[in-house]
Amino acid sequence: MDSTQIQISASSWSRPLIRVAKDMTLDAGLVCALIAAGILVRKTPAGQGWAAWLRRVAGLAGFAGLALLIGFSSPLTSNFLRAPLLKKGKQLEEAGEGCPMHPGPVVVLGGGATPEGLPGIESLERIHAASLWIAKNHPASAANALTVLLSGGPASLDRPDAPSEAAVMVRFLKLLNGNDGKKIEYLMENRSLNTHDNAVFSREILTARQPSGEGHLPLKIVLVTSQVHMARAAATFAKSNFEICAMIAPEAAPVFGLVTEAGWLNFPTARKTSATLNEWFGMLGYWMRGWS
Repeated sequence: MDSTQIQISASSWSRPLIRVAKDMTLDAGLVCALIAAGILVRKTPAGQGWAAWLRRVAGLAGFAGLALLIGFSSPLTSNFLRAPLLKKGKQLEEAGEGCPMHPGPVVVLGGGATPEGLPGIESLERIHAASLWIAKNHPASAANALTVLLSGGPASLDRPDAPSEAAVMVRFLKLLNGNDGKKIEYLMENRSLNTHDNAVFSREILTARQPSGEGHLPLKIVLVTSQVHMARAAATFAKSNFEICAMIAPEAAPVFGLVTEAGWLNFPTARKTSATLNEWFGMLGYWMRGWS
């Protein structure tokens, strides 16, 4: 596949449609709509025929919305959905045994950034994991430079002036690595809008740096991403002819003031459940598209 075909195939899903679908399924839109329908219609006077049938459907919708709210907020649901993904990510990491003294390149996938240039929590987790790996496996005395590719597109599609996730992560990773004489070459892939893009555009950049005639060979990389995301990321990069050594970014437990993940029902858990469902739907969509 030539570079023109690659650019056309990447990010071919409609971004506005994806945003609406996520708002109405993985976020709070569907739950609120169901509960509102149940409350509003149940308060209307009882009728005959279609009116009575609609009233019963609205009542069921309200109960369904409440059930979804409780289900999303329960650690039981979150843990059930996350367990297979966590297991697969751990298996991939253990297969690489920590990627000791791997020559690189190291590819760090973006996990969000603000339009003001601050990395999201998942981006922070990933660049921190990359920094620790570099400190352990690429000493200042190393003869060859280590290539580190940060992959992540625009931080905001609504702000043309917003930096890319890759640019934000490069700045913070340089701060974490310090200035201790290590030979590190930082590259940025700043066009991607999803994991498929990460793989396609990273392959494009790294292949261009390969010796003549070796562009078709599998590229051996250290792939850094979150544990829940690693299964999809590994399969997607393998599809783009990468040979990966998995490096898991440890997950930080979210704390919002006094609101934590402790307890039977809480909003931080609902956020985690939503993100995990996004991963499962992503895996299904990638399989249907032939991207993984």
